[in-house]
Amino acid sequence: MPENQRTQRRRVRLAVTLLGLALLIAGGLYFAYPTLSAWISGRGTADSDPSLSSPAKEPIASTAPTPLSATSSAQTAPATSALTVGPRVGQLAPDFTLASLQGETVSLSQFRGKVVILDFWASWCVPCRSSMPALHALWRDVEDRGAVLLGVSLDRTAAAATTFLENNGYNDMIALWGSLAAADAVRVRYGVGGIPRTLVIDREGIVRFNDHPAYLKPSTVEPLL
Repeated sequence: MPENQRTQRRRVRLAVTLLGLALLIAGGLYFAYPTLSAWISGRGTADSDPSLSSPAKEPIASTAPTPLSATSSAQTAPATSALTVGPRVGQLAPDFTLASLQGETVSLSQFRGKVVILDFWASWCVPCRSSMPALHALWRDVEDRGAVLLGVSLDRTAAAATTFLENNGYNDMIALWGSLAAADAVRVRYGVGGIPRTLVIDREGIVRFNDHPAYLKPSTVEPLL
């Protein structure tokens, strides 16, 4: 191969190499620029610059109650303004208003400061009739310490609910109905698909239990009183 051709090829390879090196340097400077400019301007690293750090995550609501005995008095009452409203454990229980079987207007919010046991039931519901004795007895054991039992009846008529409660000695609980449509609207708001369903709401209005009443134990209610 003539010498001039070999020289020309060496020049081409050198030019390609230099071009690749220039592109590599340019790419490195491009990606390093935000950190270098922050350091030069005295703002520090990306960890100390809010504009370069990752966005803060929203608080995640807890899925189970924190034992009150394990926290200080300042921690036992979380700021309700930071909570989402909903029926799940750790959420702020949705407020509602229903008429009682005695014709009185009752709102959940009027019991703020008390522990509320909220039960969805109906006299035609066999599991409801089976679970009611234990649920009622649990409430009576803690009633004098600030616990309230609210029962939202999904009976078709007020007479059916009233008759069941009176015949079984449960008429000391606060039984709510208003109408089947009104009671059913509260059921939907609480996401209740099947009954019986029981929730325990603490003094701050936060849901601490949401399950079948057969799983509700005194150990769940006691720390909230």
